[in-house]
Amino acid sequence: MFELCEAKSGYIYNLDVYTGAHPTNPEHDMAFSVVDRLCDKIKGKDHCVYMDRWFSSPKIFDHLWGCKTKAVGTVMSNRKELPKQAFSGKLKKGEKISCQQDHLLAIKWRDICDVFFLTTAHEDVLVEAPSSKGAHHKIKPAAMLDYNKYKTGVDRSDQMLAYYSFERRTIKWWKKLFFHLFNW
Repeated sequence: MFELCEAKSGYIYNLDVYTGAHPTNPEHDMAFSVVDRLCDKIKGKDHCVYMDRWFSSPKIFDHLWGCKTKAVGTVMSNRKELPKQAFSGKLKKGEKISCQQDHLLAIKWRDICDVFFLTTAHEDVLVEAPSSKGAHHKIKPAAMLDYNKYKTGVDRSDQMLAYYSFERRTIKWWKKLFFHLFNW
């Protein structure tokens, strides 16, 4: 099942049950088609969609931007359309490299390992984030802080579903998106 969940409450706003290949435009992959279908009702309503690396690509972010919807997500380093040469260098812990083209910002940041982000909702800034241990503050990209904050809607949705378990357990393949309404 593919789900679009509200970020704060975990409310499932839209879902799509995978029943096999969907008739789709040959230009787009399955992830693009799923995001496009799930986000149909929120396009143009000042929302920001947060997604994991399976869904994220420059192509879907550009498409959502054209539909007046912002997007933030981790992205696989080998994804097509990412600037390979710009991201090929080695980074030390806490360093970042970024590339921006119009509204789309791509970031490579080094924490324990390299993390790749795409965003159409953030500027290219590093912000101070409190450490969980309280000893010192880390400097992180603003997109990463928001991503970590708003992805918890998916966890909350999973928690709520666990209270009403199915009678027969099966292997579940849940893929989820989540969104947050910005009040500008």
